[in-house]
Formats: sequence, structure tokens, C-alpha cells
Amino acid sequence: MLPQGWAVAFTALFAVTGAHSLWALVGRRDSIRRARAQGHALTDLSHLVMSLAMIAMAWWTPGGPALLLQVVVFTALGLLLLLRALDRSRPPGARHGAAAGAAMNAAMVWMVAGTSVIMPGMPAMAGMPASHPAGGSASTAGAGSTSMAGMVMSSPAGTPAWAGALTWLTVAALGALALWWSMRAVRRERAERSVGHCACCAAMSAGMALILVVMVQGG
Repeated sequence: MLPQGWAVAFTALFAVTGAHSLWALVGRRDSIRRARAQGHALTDLSHLVMSLAMIAMAWWTPGGPALLLQVVVFTALGLLLLLRALDRSRPPGARHGAAAGAAMNAAMVWMVAGTSVIMPGMPAMAGMPASHPAGGSASTAGAGSTSMAGMVMSSPAGTPAWAGALTWLTVAALGALALWWSMRAVRRERAERSVGHCACCAAMSAGMALILVVMVQGG
């Protein structure tokens, strides 16, 4: 879906964040402070799923059942994290982190569901059959295909104003989250999570913001 250079860069970034989240999930099974650790398992699971989805999105355009599944999964994760953010019995740091996770899942829902609006024509090109129309000559079909491809490649972005505004608002929110997580990492706020976790969240937020910028700019 994205140019190869960007796809490789995003794959490397989200492979690191996904590996960190997986390590956090697996390593926490033998943690002495298991009760407190289990309260963060949902966040780590969310980050792992998001990392995998972002890698897939860099190379393939979501569509059909896969798109619907991602929307359902990220909506469910976002709602669960939102409930934790609203739970006043949890420490403030945990609530803030859960709220940030819910916002990141909301961004994922828009990123997945709005791909065809942010990048008009991309899903159609990704799923375009290679067969020629019945009854047409190969040369006619080839000319038609070339003409269609030229039309898609030379047309303007065509993103509706409301979709562009929503996308840039999402980019701004993710950028703010990346800055917030970076500040927590620098200040070494270890009350709830490690510095590594804060750095991972900052990298994920920044990467999600950047991939949205690439999408809305058409690569």
C-alpha cells in the first residue's frame, strides 16, 4: 500500500514495538508482582496487535473481512481501555496510560476504516483483477487498463475535506501523545510502567502519526 522505502521503515519500527510488547506479556507471567502486572496486560496486548496491524498496513490495503475484524478488535480494545481510564480505583498514572491507549485504538479504527477515504482509489487498485473484459481484444483491454491506471495515478488526492480534517486532527493527537510519552520516559516516571514502556508508546504514537501523514500525502 505504501512506497517500498516507507513500508520497510515502518516494518522495522513496528517490529521493535511489537517485540517489546510481546516480551512484556510473556515476561510478566513469572513476575513477583503478578497482580499489578496483570493490570497492564491489556495495554501490552493492544500494543502488540496494533504493531502487527501497522506492519500489515504498510504492505497491504485492508479490505473485506480483514478490515471488519480489525475495526471490531480495535474498537473493543479501545472501549476496555477507556473503562480502565474511568476507573477511579486505579492509580492516576495507570488511568492516564489507559486513556492514551484508548486514544491510540481510536486512531487505529479511523486509520483502518478510513483508508479508502484517505487514499481514494487505493483499495480498488489493490483488488483490481488482471483479466480482460469479455468480448474485447487484448489490445483494447490493454489500452483501457493503461488509460485507467493513468487516470488513477494522475488524479489529485481527492480526499474529502471532512476526512482530511479528521486525519490531521488524529495526526495532531498522536503527535501530542508521542510527546507526552517521551516526557514520561525522560522524567523516568516509574510509578506505573518502565521507561522502556514509555519509549515504546512514544515510538508507536509517532509512527502512527507519520504513517497517516504518508497516507494523506499519497506516499
